[in-house]
Amino acid sequence: MGFIESIVGIVIIMAFLIFIFSKIYNHEKESIDPLIKKMKGWFNKEDEDDFFDPNEDFNIAFRGQE
Repeated sequence: MGFIESIVGIVIIMAFLIFIFSKIYNHEKESIDPLIKKMKGWFNKEDEDDFFDPNEDFNIAFRGQE
């Protein structure tokens, strides 16, 4: 009976934590949504505009050359 009681205890604690985090998220949604969108952008493989293109021609000038 101890094993079932520990499982029930874990489920109750997890449900409580999910409830608390959902309340916090609903209260702070305007602050958290931009952060989540930025983190999703890190894993989005479709936006490759930010990456280095080896075929692009660069005009590199140094400050000492004038």
